[in-house]
Amino acid sequence: MIEVILVLSAATIFVIFARRLPEVDGEDIPIDKTYQKEKKVGFSMIDLGRGIKNKIDFSGFKKIGSRFIHSRVEKQTKIAFKTVSDLVEEADDFFTAGDLKSSEKLYLKAAAKDPRNVKIYSRLGTLYLKQDNFADARDALLAALNIDNTVATRHYNLSLAYSGLHAREKAKVAIKKAIDIDPENQKYQKVLERLEQKA
Repeated sequence: MIEVILVLSAATIFVIFARRLPEVDGEDIPIDKTYQKEKKVGFSMIDLGRGIKNKIDFSGFKKIGSRFIHSRVEKQTKIAFKTVSDLVEEADDFFTAGDLKSSEKLYLKAAAKDPRNVKIYSRLGTLYLKQDNFADARDALLAALNIDNTVATRHYNLSLAYSGLHAREKAKVAIKKAIDIDPENQKYQKVLERLEQKA
């Protein structure tokens, strides 16, 4: 009888203990979804008896403090903690090197962190013009001009975006605003002349 009570007590303690153990299925380890598809991190109670070290693959993980973090997550974390100026500087470097996709991605991250930064929208507008993506160029430049409309080049670039969208009248309005701000700029005058000749 005592043996039965001991076995039942041991079983009850085991069940209580098993319920209180934290599940190790990747929930507390920040892993991106692409990594989760490649490798499953975790083990069941059955695995405890078979040897955990044979079940968990820690390749690609790095110990940071008391936690293991995958190298991909560490890279993403570094991007998440960059300042807006760091993101813009890195985006400018990609833009200069001709990697417009990476540049756009970083400008958008910077804009999400600082949505009132006029330079980001202005640079996005220039980037989209370079890609002949006139609709996004127009939207980015209008966002920049809503924040600060005192820079002639932004109006000039908006005129180019409208021209690309075949909105000649709006292009003329934009280039005239650029000329009002910088009346000595011959390039702006020539753009206006071309737009008026097409009418």
